[in-house]
Amino acid sequence: SETVHFEGKDVYLNSRTYLFGRDGGDSMEVQAGTHRYEFACQLPPFIPASFEANLGHIRYNVEACLDVPWGFDKEFKLQFTVVRNDDLNLFPQLKVPCKGEEIRKFCCMFCQSEPLIMTASIPFSGYARGQIIKIYIDYVNKSDVEIERTKINLNRVMAYTR
Repeated sequence: SETVHFEGKDVYLNSRTYLFGRDGGDSMEVQAGTHRYEFACQLPPFIPASFEANLGHIRYNVEACLDVPWGFDKEFKLQFTVVRNDDLNLFPQLKVPCKGEEIRKFCCMFCQSEPLIMTASIPFSGYARGQIIKIYIDYVNKSDVEIERTKINLNRVMAYTR
């Protein structure tokens, strides 16, 4: 009956590296030409994976800024993706199989048909990215209605918690 809006921002990683020069230091001149600078930043072990949805996102990017004295700074931004490869064996509740059943009876005026029973099951309730999900469908059709097709949807359910 009422709509409540939430807004928030969490910073999971904020690291600054000076490739040359230092914060508040004297200006340094960079000679014309191509220069390559290598740097590294270790991601925290439990950083959340990148995520995009209608109601929120988790994004990571690298920003580079070339400080030009007496001119406009040159800024560059590059987005990257964090993929988590969690060991699902650490979560025994994800090894439990899932099963659902749907029973339908068809009507024609005052009579009702025998039931059509459809059972769908998957061997686990948790899967890793790239893993094949085997879906088992069983029909018990006691009605006289012919089944024309079966459609299976894979839905992603998201819960926003803090």
